[in-house]
Amino acid sequence: MSGRKVVIALLLLAILASCGLIAVDLGLFAKSHPTLFATHENIESAIQAATDNDQILIIDLSATWCPPCREMERSTWVDSNVESWITANAATYQIDVDKESGLARQFQTQFLPTIIAVDPKRNRELDRLVGYVGPEEMLNWLTKLDITRKTLPVIAAPDDWSQDVEIPVSSSEVAESSDSEEDSDDDSGN
Repeated sequence: MSGRKVVIALLLLAILASCGLIAVDLGLFAKSHPTLFATHENIESAIQAATDNDQILIIDLSATWCPPCREMERSTWVDSNVESWITANAATYQIDVDKESGLARQFQTQFLPTIIAVDPKRNRELDRLVGYVGPEEMLNWLTKLDITRKTLPVIAAPDDWSQDVEIPVSSSEVAESSDSEEDSDDDSGN
């Protein structure tokens, strides 16, 4: 191939990659988690840290070929306000869906990035975001999550879980459950 054709091919490749139409890994940059996600080597240690410290667990499902994921690493996850909030209130874990595909499938996500907030102490997924989320939107979401989490009751300690316990997954289900219990108390003459 002539020098001119090589230059044109490289330019075309660069344009397609910048538009997110193809993934290019030239191996020029070391792949590493953003600082927020470098603390825990596995999901179990992140869950344990969140449980021990009564914190939210933030799970980021991501991939090296995902342009919005990379943009969040360059903007959202390094924003000083987001970093400060997460450091004080959450444990984190980032799942590369290609490297940890089995674990990623357990979260039943279809699009990337997906950010999932879990309260491991209460055994609940609190909420999830799909797609790029900027720093300000992320901070608003995190703040609302913390308020919601603090209003949810602990259903059962992990050692007490059984097949018979139905664990609600949202605050509206908790409210509906409380209403139906009050109704049944009224019916029984209490």
